Amino acid sequence: RHGSVVGDRPGAGMAVDNPNPSLMLWVDDTPVERDAIAICNLSDDGLDWAHVPPPAGVYAVDPVLGRVALPAQAPDPAQVLVTWHEGFSAAIGGGEYERGDSDADIRVPEDQPTIAQALAVLGGSGVIVISDSGRYEENLDIAVAAGGEITLRADNGRRPVLVLSAPVTVSGGADSGVTLDGVMVTGQPLRVPDSGGNQLARLSLRDCTLVPGLGLNADGSPQDASAPSLVQELADTEVRVERSIIGAVRCHERAQLSATDSIIDATGPAQVAYAAPDNASAGGAFSAVSCTVIGKVNAQQFDLISNAILLAELAVADSWTVPVRCERKQVGCVRFSFVPWAAITPARYRCQPDSDAAAFRIAPHFTSLRYGTPAYCQLTSRTPVAIRRGADDESEMGVFHHLEAPQRETNLRIRLREYLRVGLQAGIFFES
Repeated sequence: RHGSVVGDRPGAGMAVDNPNPSLMLWVDDTPVERDAIAICNLSDDGLDWAHVPPPAGVYAVDPVLGRVALPAQAPDPAQVLVTWHEGFSAAIGGGEYERGDSDADIRVPEDQPTIAQALAVLGGSGVIVISDSGRYEENLDIAVAAGGEITLRADNGRRPVLVLSAPVTVSGGADSGVTLDGVMVTGQPLRVPDSGGNQLARLSLRDCTLVPGLGLNADGSPQDASAPSLVQELADTEVRVERSIIGAVRCHERAQLSATDSIIDATGPAQVAYAAPDNASAGGAFSAVSCTVIGKVNAQQFDLISNAILLAELAVADSWTVPVRCERKQVGCVRFSFVPWAAITPARYRCQPDSDAAAFRIAPHFTSLRYGTPAYCQLTSRTPVAIRRGADDESEMGVFHHLEAPQRETNLRIRLREYLRVGLQAGIFFES
């Protein structure tokens, strides 16, 4: 628990100033005392980590690299657990925020120790609730009975991590559906295969994270920058993404995907964010409402693009002719959004840039475009007002539209002027 105290470290008998510290360490279910933890640099140093082994009785933690070094005299533990907190701009993606309670047919790990065993017992329809924020290293095949619905949900206030060594295959009978709620998936993509008589009708992702690039290296870079997080190979399946962070999507041309209050991140504006499974031709009908999409987009049609940011560009010697396009321009709507000027879209309404000249000066600027950083996909104050206040309610375009940050800033400035004493001045300093 070291790091939550200002000043001297507490000694024996001293009151703990923070009953909910930012970091806690357990070794074989025994909590390590705060004064036995040291925060230090455990980066690679030749053939080993730096500052290893730590002094006797000291447990070294590197919060940047996520490494823990035990003292040399400590026995080999069966289990090492760490709890920590991460900052972010909004309650989207897999996270330990309020999502509401729900009933469960099977609870993991109380009723069944693994998700795979819970799916086997469930019998093709029902609700599985994961009641902890544990790490589940599993290979999953989700098969739904005809007319059934399987929901794999994190318990309220929990964020379990599914670490995969093979893609999650999702299949079902006629009129079947699957919902993932509150989980984080890393290592491999979700795949809806067009095989084995698969007739899955619906796939929903709510409050989930499918890590862009499938995973992160030690330096925070994506493990596979060009790999998709969701591969939808089946025709006529409807995919819904709500309040989630996902990587690139490959979608069958006769399917459809709609995203709301979400991030679709292909790990770079020149990568492919949305297309057919062949990575180039047009994917199914695409909708993005209050979303930030990073990467090129090619869809059969845009049903609705609203209050969104489509950040896309062509690479050097790119085979694509434009960074964003749809095949059917006579249907759908693009409104109050940032879309590259060269994009091939239906008629635009109040979008940016609104002219060839404006394309050189109006573009979003982000604090960070790297997944895992606290200010990920956050617009900076350098972003033109036409984008920061360009949504249909004069809020910002993109995934944080629902926070209504521009309105809050305006209200704060009005109150400051109203209550500030004569002769004093006040300003707003942004944390990030």
